[in-house]
Amino acid sequence: MTTRPGLVRRLARALAGHAGRVLPPSPAKDEWAAAMRQETEAIENGGASLRWALGCVYAGYAERIEAMAIVDTVAVRGLLVFFIALQVSSCFFATVITVAYKTGHMGIVRAMAGQMPGDDYHPVIPLMNAIPWWVHALWVSAGILYLFAAGFLFTRRRGIAFPVFTAGFALTMIAKLSNIVVIADAGLQPVVARSGTAIGRMIQAIPEFILPLAIILVLWLMWRTRPSTGLLA
Repeated sequence: MTTRPGLVRRLARALAGHAGRVLPPSPAKDEWAAAMRQETEAIENGGASLRWALGCVYAGYAERIEAMAIVDTVAVRGLLVFFIALQVSSCFFATVITVAYKTGHMGIVRAMAGQMPGDDYHPVIPLMNAIPWWVHALWVSAGILYLFAAGFLFTRRRGIAFPVFTAGFALTMIAKLSNIVVIADAGLQPVVARSGTAIGRMIQAIPEFILPLAIILVLWLMWRTRPSTGLLA
């Protein structure tokens, strides 16, 4: 006497079937879909079978996205360049205003002060004096990597934009942490305008963390859609 398949087993079968249907058209599509279903049935443990089926769904959609190449279009690359430009501006801001202040170009300082809390640069003068040049070197290096990533997006070797931008983001995070340490050691307080609400803080986190992570995700998808060119092609 056979028992009725449990909910987990039925769900695994449904997911494996769906994974086979979303595969892009190809000579091997039917063979791949059949292999997914057969392996799902062959796995005796229901939980393991479900995990396998979920992996099949992920693989199916990854292949579909790769075939469509929806992220590797001129429009998407143009948007990426715009958002990367915002990251470049953020990286260069502290260094440019510091150099302008220390070289006496106060017109530039006052113009850039419009991007600061209260449109006033005076509260950041102690910070400009405290932050060492090696931290500025990290910011500038990250900005240069971002520029290279943006440039590669419009070449045949645009797959390299993913690791280059990711390296720039890593340097940005190191620079941010270094800023925190240097400011704390100097006994200073960062001059930032923090929202008092959770929603406000989430909005403020968009350009600082969420946006670059979203860029990395899109660049990774773009890199995946160009398997024949390799990482550096």
